[in-house]
Amino acid sequence: MKAPLWVRGLAVSLAVAVLAGVYWLQREQSAELRHRAEATLRSIAELKARDVVIWRGERLEDGEVYRRSPSVAQAFQQWLNQPDAQREAVLRRRVEQRLPVRRYTQVLLTDAGGEVRWVLREEPPPLTPQLRQALTNALATGQTVMSDLFPGRRDPVPNFAVVAPLLSGEDAPAPVVGAAVLVGRIFEDLGPVLSFWPVPSKSAEALLLQRRGDDVVVLNEARNWEGMALRHRIPLTESALVEVQAVGGRRGFLEGPDYRGVPVVAVASDVPGSDWVLLTKLDAAEAYAPARRRAATLWAAGLTAAVLLGLLIRLMNARARAEALRQQLAAERERRRLEERHRITLQSIGDAVIVTDAEGRVEFLNPVAESLTGWPMAEARGKPLSRVFHIVNEETRQLAESPVQRVLKEGRVVGLANHTLLIARDGREFPIADSGAPIRDEEGRITGVVLVFRDQTEERRAQRLLAEALALNEAIVATLRHPLLVLDAQYRVVSANRAFYTTSPSPPVRWKAGPCSHSGKVSSIGPNFVRCWKRSWPGTVASRIMS
Repeated sequence: MKAPLWVRGLAVSLAVAVLAGVYWLQREQSAELRHRAEATLRSIAELKARDVVIWRGERLEDGEVYRRSPSVAQAFQQWLNQPDAQREAVLRRRVEQRLPVRRYTQVLLTDAGGEVRWVLREEPPPLTPQLRQALTNALATGQTVMSDLFPGRRDPVPNFAVVAPLLSGEDAPAPVVGAAVLVGRIFEDLGPVLSFWPVPSKSAEALLLQRRGDDVVVLNEARNWEGMALRHRIPLTESALVEVQAVGGRRGFLEGPDYRGVPVVAVASDVPGSDWVLLTKLDAAEAYAPARRRAATLWAAGLTAAVLLGLLIRLMNARARAEALRQQLAAERERRRLEERHRITLQSIGDAVIVTDAEGRVEFLNPVAESLTGWPMAEARGKPLSRVFHIVNEETRQLAESPVQRVLKEGRVVGLANHTLLIARDGREFPIADSGAPIRDEEGRITGVVLVFRDQTEERRAQRLLAEALALNEAIVATLRHPLLVLDAQYRVVSANRAFYTTSPSPPVRWKAGPCSHSGKVSSIGPNFVRCWKRSWPGTVASRIMS
């Protein structure tokens, strides 16, 4: 006899719930452990990156001691001019006095041309390309720099060099007379910092990486590969390796095989002030071991109940997808309605309108803009604005600055400069005036620009005709031989021709006393009165002048 249908249904439901619960718990715990591993690696990477930056800063400060000390440069110049034992002793004493407690294996002094002229110890290191590059930069810029790592003469341990320019005086800018090169072994103090791991681990390590040519170079000794520093190169073609990913520009949390081919989790971060990349990594097996153990326990204990939860989740997801699709469809309909409304509005505007995206590419032209530019919207869409909206200065014929570029750069409404000329596609020319305004989204980001402009041809013609008429009127008035006085509606003087204030009146005109005249009657007008009259008559009521 079979069990009732509702019992079988309940059993199936419970089994599904258990399986789904196990699956969900396993994913959550895996994600949590992944997050913990990532957070731990990030914290350790930040600490180690800060230690490397501090180390670089301290070494550069060692070089700054020589750059800021003109006494070393003076002693060096005196020794170069006369290299005797006494001057050499003074130079050696000054160099050693400024040599920090940190161990440097050698100090070199070069002249302004980069040639080594003096060494602190007997055997100088070879001038590798890395050392020569740092020396050239320091002499050219007058600033203290650190070289890339390079192998030593007798051992494979990477060396570094701090190159400080020697200045002839303290006042800037002082001439560079040479350079002090401090050479040291990088891992005598930085090595323990990189190899130390704050929590117990069997596989964790930190690698300093640098790109040289088409390879990735490991700068420090690896935990699992002795003698790796500066000698092991990883081709950039092995793009799956986390070392190549890090040097290739990826930052943050990474997953993939490392130089051994073992899957790892890693965090890549920059070392400020250098082109080094710090890769902090841990074997994936070690990072995810607790998650695998917990997952096995959960799957063994609750296989049946997971199925029910899976079905419930699937049902909830289906309902959520349906609701999301419904909302998306409604939003799409509303968006199309608004777009159609905006399109009709823009097409109905009497001025020309061009809309571009944030890259300055044309998205829309209304009919007026199509007529003035000569570009149909179907052909102009997607083209750079400078190709469709070709504007020049009317006087110089030089290309005018694009208002769209100004809007994108300044983020505000801008207008065209005066005397701007639009050259249409067919060669026609239109004087125009316009303004551009940014289009912003809900978060305030500029997503495009709207450009509104109008044809000023008729406006310019009217202004020109008005100016010509005014000029002709003034010319006619100026040539009249009889005095002429122009008054406004309140009988105030607006203008007068020259004959009015230069001709001697007969019979005499009575002038009321003003700021320049002390008599009430003037029968002749002399030069002094004319100058006073020209300063005081505009705007004066006529009755105050003449009676």
